[in-house]
Amino acid sequence: MCSIEPAYPFGYGLSCTDFRMDTESVQAGEGRVTLKGRVTNTGERFSGREVVQVYYSAPEGRLEKPWQELRAMI
Repeated sequence: MCSIEPAYPFGYGLSCTDFRMDTESVQAGEGRVTLKGRVTNTGERFSGREVVQVYYSAPEGRLEKPWQELRAMI
């Protein structure tokens, strides 16, 4: 198993493997954005899983909006 003792239990510690995320394409249209990418486990010893998070920034209107918002988790 992993020889690293996590600082916090239940998944908040250090991972035992590494990942590379590559963006393959981004297409933006009226009201829709399509992203394609590839996640590769670059670790040499352990398999693992990674969650891809997609954030966006919306233009300000009459109401104040946050700088970034989480839009999708894949």
